[in-house]
Amino acid sequence: MEYFDAVYCICMADRPGKRDFLLKQLNYLYPNLKPIIFDAINTRHVKGKGHHVGCAMSHRNVMLEAKTKGFKRIVVFEEDAILHKDFKNILSKAVAEIRDKQWDLFYLGAHCQRKIRENPFPKEENCEYLLKPRGMTCTHGICYNETFYDWVIDRIPDEIEKAHAWCNRNVAIDQWFRHFQNQNNEGYKKYINRNPIAYIVEPIITSQPFMLSGPHHPHAQDKRENFLTKL
Repeated sequence: MEYFDAVYCICMADRPGKRDFLLKQLNYLYPNLKPIIFDAINTRHVKGKGHHVGCAMSHRNVMLEAKTKGFKRIVVFEEDAILHKDFKNILSKAVAEIRDKQWDLFYLGAHCQRKIRENPFPKEENCEYLLKPRGMTCTHGICYNETFYDWVIDRIPDEIEKAHAWCNRNVAIDQWFRHFQNQNNEGYKKYINRNPIAYIVEPIITSQPFMLSGPHHPHAQDKRENFLTKL
């Protein structure tokens, strides 16, 4: 984790069980790590897209804080993230490959539709642990580079009503991020003089409960036995 300046955990203040299990996983893997607990913005009262509004605003405000504190690269986990048993080893190898590259988004996990899983993403040249994704969703385990901070901060409103309108246009932050996964984006090119660059680690090292296999979901994306579901 030394490559990253901070690790954030976005957690709802009234769901301590999820927060505590996420911290337990991180402590198991990195006993000396001191993650930053970021209280998720509670928008349950917002009709329609309440969850998406709070999620977008929380990620935006994490980046704002990271920028304010001078953090160049951060890891962000959402409270229901489930980490791979070999998380530390795989991440270390992926970081060795990404260290000297330009990037904006680095996914540690994501939801990949069946058609994507049947046609895997291409590997980055001369890399074993980095793939170049397109069309993924979810933000339960994601890394942000400082190159991406202002783009998000300036576009996602910091007021609930305005953020709700933003979600009505963009659905959710993870859906919006699909436009920045290694494809031509004229707006972003004007912002930073290049197209956005995203990577995902292979194999995926962060999952969520609904993506884990089990008796009723034998064909789920991620194999339950590979993740820290119990400690």
